[in-house]
Amino acid sequence: MKGIDVSSYQGAEFDFAAQYSAGVRFAYIKATEGSSYLSPTFSQQYTKATAAGMIRGGYHFANPAGACGATQATYFVNHGGGWSADGKTLPGVDIEYGSPTCYGLSQTAMITWIGDFLAKYQALTERAAPIYTTTCWSSQCTGNTAKFAANPLWVANYNGTYSPLPNRWTGTPAIWQYSSSNNLDKNYYNGTLTQLKASPPADRLGPIDRCGGRRSSWPSFAILRRCSALPSRTVVGVCDPSTLFCAAAVRLSRRWRSFDAICAPPSCRHPPSLSRTPPGAQHPVAKLVRRHRYRRRMSAPDLPVRTERLLLRRFVIDDLDDYYGYQRLPEVARFLYREPLDLDQSRERLSMAAELTFKGQDDNLVLAVQTVGSTRVIGEVVLKWTDVRAQQAEVGYLLHPSATGRGYATEATTAMLKLGFEHYEFHRIFARLDAENIASAAVCRRLGMRQEAHLIENDLRGDEWGSELIFAILRREWPG
Repeated sequence: MKGIDVSSYQGAEFDFAAQYSAGVRFAYIKATEGSSYLSPTFSQQYTKATAAGMIRGGYHFANPAGACGATQATYFVNHGGGWSADGKTLPGVDIEYGSPTCYGLSQTAMITWIGDFLAKYQALTERAAPIYTTTCWSSQCTGNTAKFAANPLWVANYNGTYSPLPNRWTGTPAIWQYSSSNNLDKNYYNGTLTQLKASPPADRLGPIDRCGGRRSSWPSFAILRRCSALPSRTVVGVCDPSTLFCAAAVRLSRRWRSFDAICAPPSCRHPPSLSRTPPGAQHPVAKLVRRHRYRRRMSAPDLPVRTERLLLRRFVIDDLDDYYGYQRLPEVARFLYREPLDLDQSRERLSMAAELTFKGQDDNLVLAVQTVGSTRVIGEVVLKWTDVRAQQAEVGYLLHPSATGRGYATEATTAMLKLGFEHYEFHRIFARLDAENIASAAVCRRLGMRQEAHLIENDLRGDEWGSELIFAILRREWPG
């Protein structure tokens, strides 16, 4: 069963009815954060999800570096996070990557904080909050503790499979968040609509079995998301979008030579893995994948990157004021084909930028730009991995208007091109920009990039047609 989770980033006018028509049957909506923040769009989104016929519930964005777990659980329950036996309400708690990744807490302190939150929430609602996590976050920030293994699991993994699961969780997770494409988190619930509505109390939860069970009917969560547990590229062929895990996933090793097949339809009868395919025979699933023998440098680059005048580093949550300072400006958003961001939208995007990984196709490496000797962030540069097979990447930048006209864009983008060609060994890096963005076109030309295309009215900028320029440079053309 399909589901989504949303926040103010999607806006008060998010079309839940269209999602329902597309087969989505449940939604989680951000209600609170920490011990003082209430999402300005929660009420409208909650009402719209209800009107669309969805099972819906609020979730809490936890801040373990702030108030204690019990205090935040109480705030959440009092501001939209309660539970009622109406057959259409879901509870939830959201714990994501912080600044630093584990909010500055030791593994022991993090385990204590999560336990404090879960115990208080259960005391207030008589419901146990299942945990939504990634295996890597659980390992890094809790030591892969087994303390919460009795709670149902909602796991995030965008590599085409929910495995491997965190310590002591076995079988099939209650919910698998399999994608965050098009700025929307997408999930599969492993059970029936009746099970989803039931939300049984903690003392009625049985062990997870391969095809789902009592625990699978519990879909609230603690989100620790977007940290890929697998260093491999995955291709997925879904045989029935309405049937959970009815998919064939092909996982390629880093050297693109070994395969593993996973298929888990409701019958729980799995096809033989490729490792058991007779020598010389080709497993049918292998036809989904073309073999490539080039090797990609997957190690993380040395950060921060220093240039003559700039420092390029990972974003942290404390950058919010500077980040919002340029993201809210109409002149910055003009060529991005979107509206300026409000404070809550900026917070959401900054949180995502701070935790992004760069290990495979469609990943983004987003770095904050600051001048040497200053702590103020003046903009950002991004490298997007667009094609693994063809070794392609896209480069882009944003700067606060007060920082333009000084050569910072050229200097920062040069550093990203060097990173792309010399560290990641991309074959071609390109840039896409609005045809009216004369200043950025000049930056591309100064970098030695050629104009390869001028696309006429290929996209809409609000109600107006926009045209696009494509610039690119090959690794052999890069002067270094």
